[in-house]
Amino acid sequence: MNNNFEKTFIQSMQIACLSSIKEEGLLSDRQYNDLITRLGEKFVENEEKNETKAKTKAAAETETGPSIKYYVDGKDIPIWEKQLLTIDEAAKYFSMGTPKIRALTSDEDCEFVIWNGTRRLIKRERFAEFLDSQFSV
Repeated sequence: MNNNFEKTFIQSMQIACLSSIKEEGLLSDRQYNDLITRLGEKFVENEEKNETKAKTKAAAETETGPSIKYYVDGKDIPIWEKQLLTIDEAAKYFSMGTPKIRALTSDEDCEFVIWNGTRRLIKRERFAEFLDSQFSV
């Protein structure tokens, strides 16, 4: 369910409950108005916090590029500078599914794979050249 829809639905239910309590005579008009005002302020406050978080996240991704990175000696290095990619990294980098990459790299004589024990690593540049020469994969 949409997060904004959920929040609006919950707020509507809270208002309906407060109205029902007021009709029973358990709340004065002043108490009811104060509660409704606080409820609205809280809703607006939460919306502003969510907008701020979304803007901060978007700005961080714009400044740093994609968040797929790895570390060498404690330094953050972008994935596009990495020579060898894991299957998952290659899937994200090349916008492909991991089963397709496994299928393309399953041949023992594959020119863009290096095996580290049982771990399959993709030579990023050679795999990119291979993909460039293909019409369909």
